[in-house]
Amino acid sequence: FGRIEGAGDNVARVKSLVPGGPAEQTGMIEIGDAVCAVDDVDVYGQPLCELGKHVLGPSGSVVKLSFEKCKTGERYVTHLVRGKGVLTVM
Repeated sequence: FGRIEGAGDNVARVKSLVPGGPAEQTGMIEIGDAVCAVDDVDVYGQPLCELGKHVLGPSGSVVKLSFEKCKTGERYVTHLVRGKGVLTVM
């Protein structure tokens, strides 16, 4: 996640996807999508350090992530399993 230059806002967005990684495997998450909530906690517009506090957690636990599509503004939810420094598709 990061801030994307030229986006015109101060929202954390998906900056890149790891090829074959869990976010890409969902088939839903795209570059530019905004992070809206983590485990139903609103993080839209929060600093990246605050976002990290919500995304990180015990290995093997499930995290619920809500995003907003950059292209359409449509909101969607996905669940990933936390690993050692990575998230995996649930």
